[in-house]
Amino acid sequence: MAKIIMSVGEICVDWVLTVERFPEADEKLYYLESSHFPGGVIANYSVGVARLGGDIYFIGGVGKDEWGDYLVNHMKDEGVKTDYMFVHKDKATAINFIIVDREGTKRILQDPGLRTNIPEPSYFDNKEIEELMNKVAHVHLSATRLETALAVAKKAREKGLTVSLDLESHAIVSYGKEQVLELLRNVDLLLPNKLSLKSLFGEVTPDEGARKLLGLGPKTVVITLGERGCLVAYDDRTVVIPAFKIKPVDTTGAGDAFNAAFTLFHIIEERSPEESALLANAAAALKCLKLGAQTGMPRRNELRLFLEKHNLKII
Repeated sequence: MAKIIMSVGEICVDWVLTVERFPEADEKLYYLESSHFPGGVIANYSVGVARLGGDIYFIGGVGKDEWGDYLVNHMKDEGVKTDYMFVHKDKATAINFIIVDREGTKRILQDPGLRTNIPEPSYFDNKEIEELMNKVAHVHLSATRLETALAVAKKAREKGLTVSLDLESHAIVSYGKEQVLELLRNVDLLLPNKLSLKSLFGEVTPDEGARKLLGLGPKTVVITLGERGCLVAYDDRTVVIPAFKIKPVDTTGAGDAFNAAFTLFHIIEERSPEESALLANAAAALKCLKLGAQTGMPRRNELRLFLEKHNLKII
């Protein structure tokens, strides 16, 4: 069985401002620190997979500018294969602005280019992408550009590949429930957060939301619950895997680190959903100890040492 993952989605520069606290309306505050990092949930995911030893191709779009060169070179340096990344001649690389307080809580302002820079569905109708998809085992997507995600998911399903989806609430708000539900019917592993559950079903418990989602097509649903850990649902089983207790510095990218670890350990290494969730919780915890979405993404040896400190020898 092929062990390669293909990821399709967003990439950007994250401009991060650290503050003592978030300002009130019309209030002026001095920020404590300003930094920039590579970002974008699928780019973050791809780096997370590569750092854990996974083999991954990333397909996303950047502008033909200094920031685009910076991101492409960074992904290569991290061991992510960038052969099929798209460089737009008429668009700028996306830049997101993130404000993080002393508790590690964040507020994010997204660049509209985050969506429009993702290649259109037609980009995937060529011989090169066809050959790539014949080599991979799994495809990971976001719904940020839904028409692209749906086209790629259907193509992957036709080839017998498994598909995972990072579902965020902004996609449901942008495209509507019906279009998102069509995408869910073409997904094997769904990775939503609590906000996306609320956007789909209103006020439901994570357990109720997971059971509803399993009825829509996915075989496995894993819901991140922040400091509580995560909930894993499949077949007739639902289990909560507790989080590791840490003092977070920055939670940006924690969900991406979680998704990277879970898909690599569960789908590629064929570990159980419960064990994969435990490993993913550990990866997310390690990420939160450093500022920047990708900075804290753990390498496999770092993850092993962290687990051993918690008396767990499973990798």
